[in-house]
Amino acid sequence: EQIIRDTLEQQPDARMLSGRVEARLLQMLVRLSRAKRVLEIGTFTGYSALCMAEMLPADGELLTLDFNEATTAQARRYFAQSPHGGKIRCLA
Repeated sequence: EQIIRDTLEQQPDARMLSGRVEARLLQMLVRLSRAKRVLEIGTFTGYSALCMAEMLPADGELLTLDFNEATTAQARRYFAQSPHGGKIRCLA
């Protein structure tokens, strides 16, 4: 919830944030496919990456890529706070 609130308050392009329905779909796809590795192109503030990482097994990995240093830095802060953040590798 915090990542959604912060993104809506702080980011002028907040419309790029994945919605809750989209996030649940991504989670379902990760779970049903039994993925151990996920590649995400476009990190923004990290909401969808965190949602997908939650469904990965403990030894799973999510690699997320973005070119925007400011939003990637914000995403990294959320990843560091999450119990699933250790599964995420974020490249900018």
